[in-house]
Amino acid sequence: MRDEYAKMIKALVPPGADPKGVAADLLKASRSQDVFRDMKTHSGDASKLQHHFPNIKTPAQQNAAAKFLVATHLSEEQRAGGSSKHARATLELVRSGKSTFEQGFGKKQPTFGMADRADYYRKHYDVGEVKNEKKTDTAAPRHKDKVEDAYSDSSDGE
Repeated sequence: MRDEYAKMIKALVPPGADPKGVAADLLKASRSQDVFRDMKTHSGDASKLQHHFPNIKTPAQQNAAAKFLVATHLSEEQRAGGSSKHARATLELVRSGKSTFEQGFGKKQPTFGMADRADYYRKHYDVGEVKNEKKTDTAAPRHKDKVEDAYSDSSDGE
């Protein structure tokens, strides 16, 4: 999955795009009841939802945003519980200018550990059982403290 996150963030934040704005749009998509209501009202017609996401403009960005949200909030959550909360916290760091998409979701020791490997995430966030200790870089920096300050109060129960 590591290469896929790198491809997604490259498509999400092409040259000239506002990374903070893209992160804000992704956070809104993952949290907003208005977005979910409009999605239901318009039977999932993405063209009717664009006003919610002013920084995700091109079809390539829209495609990457959909894949990114499905990966971070559905697929990864199935592999290691709590990862969607970590994804939102990492996006919050990008939105606030404290991090970049590359630092958060890139290939090398990302803040969102699932962008590296599930076992990297499990080991460095103390979540679940590490399945292959030999493939987990124990010397890698732990990002848990950095991301904990970015958790939203509304996701504490998740």
